[in-house]
Amino acid sequence: MAEVKLLSVFQPDSLSGAIMNKTKILFFAGLAVAAMLAGQARATTLNEPPPPGWIINLDGQPVPTNPVHYVQYTTYFFAMQTTTYITFAMRNDTFDSTFLDTIAVTDVGNPGVNLIQNGDFEDGTAPSGGYANAPVDWYYRNPYGALDNSSVACGGYGQSGSGCAWGSGAIGAYDLITQSIATAMGDEYQLSFWAMGPDEGTHWNAICCTGPGAEGNAFNIVAYAGDIPTRAVPEPAELGMFGFGLLLIGGFFTLRRREERQA
Repeated sequence: MAEVKLLSVFQPDSLSGAIMNKTKILFFAGLAVAAMLAGQARATTLNEPPPPGWIINLDGQPVPTNPVHYVQYTTYFFAMQTTTYITFAMRNDTFDSTFLDTIAVTDVGNPGVNLIQNGDFEDGTAPSGGYANAPVDWYYRNPYGALDNSSVACGGYGQSGSGCAWGSGAIGAYDLITQSIATAMGDEYQLSFWAMGPDEGTHWNAICCTGPGAEGNAFNIVAYAGDIPTRAVPEPAELGMFGFGLLLIGGFFTLRRREERQA
């Protein structure tokens, strides 16, 4: 009888159950990883919109053509802190060029003093934000993983015949340049800059591929004043995929503990 009991512990059905438990664990683990990677992929997908909170967004405004040329844009903001970050986000999915130049920020009560350093991008480049060719006096950021980088373009690309400008090379998402300036809380400030779009579209366009056959049509400039802009909150679908992954991981550990107790 003892031998029969010993053999019954290792019956094929028991082996099959152990194998099934391991299979379930592996299955749950695979689903969890796949769901979390899918959520992460959606959250870091290209064709990223610009960060929220801008003070001016050229999206939808006409682009002068025949020939393309620089246009000045102006907006106003009130300083909410003693240090204000001026940030420009740019992208360009076309095969042509988009340029930013001659940036100025002035206190409306003292308009003769430009608070921006190297707003014409004539002072060369320096490493910043992990990028070797950021413009001097500006901090470079590529938080959304844009393909390629914007860069200083010299040799007659600047506004009013100046030699240099900031040329957008960010594809699929926005990259940013930021500079901090001293401001007086409550004062009103004017931000102005010159921009030139490509000849591949009639209007500035914030997001690529908005219609059939429109691949590569995004080019845009967005400006911010205040804190450095951050990424928009993930969409509900992205959060759902990530949460689903967490639930599956919870199921994975539950099955694992159950299998360990049974062993």
